[in-house]
Amino acid sequence: MKTLIVPVDFSNSSLNAVIYAGELAKNRNFDQILLIGNFHISVIEQVMPSPDMIQENSESLRARRKLVEDHLAGLVEKLKYNNSGHIIIRSIITENLLIDSISEIIASVKPELAVIGSKALESNEDNFVADQLIGLIEAINTPVMVIPAQFKYIPISTAIVAAKLKSFKSVDLLMRLKVIVSAHTPKLLLLNVNNDKTSEPVTGITNDYFKESLNTILPGYDHQINSVANHALVQGIFDFASHNRTELIIALPEHHSLFYKLLHTSMLHKIHTFTYLPVLILK
Repeated sequence: MKTLIVPVDFSNSSLNAVIYAGELAKNRNFDQILLIGNFHISVIEQVMPSPDMIQENSESLRARRKLVEDHLAGLVEKLKYNNSGHIIIRSIITENLLIDSISEIIASVKPELAVIGSKALESNEDNFVADQLIGLIEAINTPVMVIPAQFKYIPISTAIVAAKLKSFKSVDLLMRLKVIVSAHTPKLLLLNVNNDKTSEPVTGITNDYFKESLNTILPGYDHQINSVANHALVQGIFDFASHNRTELIIALPEHHSLFYKLLHTSMLHKIHTFTYLPVLILK
């Protein structure tokens, strides 16, 4: 069963990610959406009073949990209504630490994709899912799609795949693109990025063997090889995206990717600053 999971904290960015996930599931042939709420109460919260000197007790904890359950149930019903019953919509509440809970669910459910909303830089809203975005991406072993706080779903017809040119020769890496496959495969703009501004940009690949290899690796995909030279790699990718209509940026995993640095705070800050597009981080 092709499954998509969404951690939810009921912030605006989180709710936006839920709506995006519902549309994505319809258009990319997912069978199930699992919404994950978290109700972790630390030992300190249980024994220490709040700043308002309110001491939690079993009754108040049950009331707080019931509130989470009700909010999740409302989201489930909303998604069911929007999807006309074609997709199974479920929810679950976890009580462990968020990252541990998501890792356990992924190990059990084995979803094809996790969708997580990112927090707008200027936002002061409490958003404990987005605040742990880097840790979540590092910890879980399934592809993650990060949705900007204000981004509304657009069917994915074109996607940028940014990496060093040699990475495009990896069958294993590019086959992971199946997570976004449906009846309509998106056009892939394979973007070779060089951080040496003095180098000659690659405007076309003349190696017939390389072209033939890509056709074998990406059957059914319309793809185009592009190149950009920019000392600031991430900025170069976003500049390319701003001049080419696309609905998604795809990051190849680990050392193969120019985006592995995105797992660090400075680069994640740049993503929030420069991109208005979802980023799919393959694993």
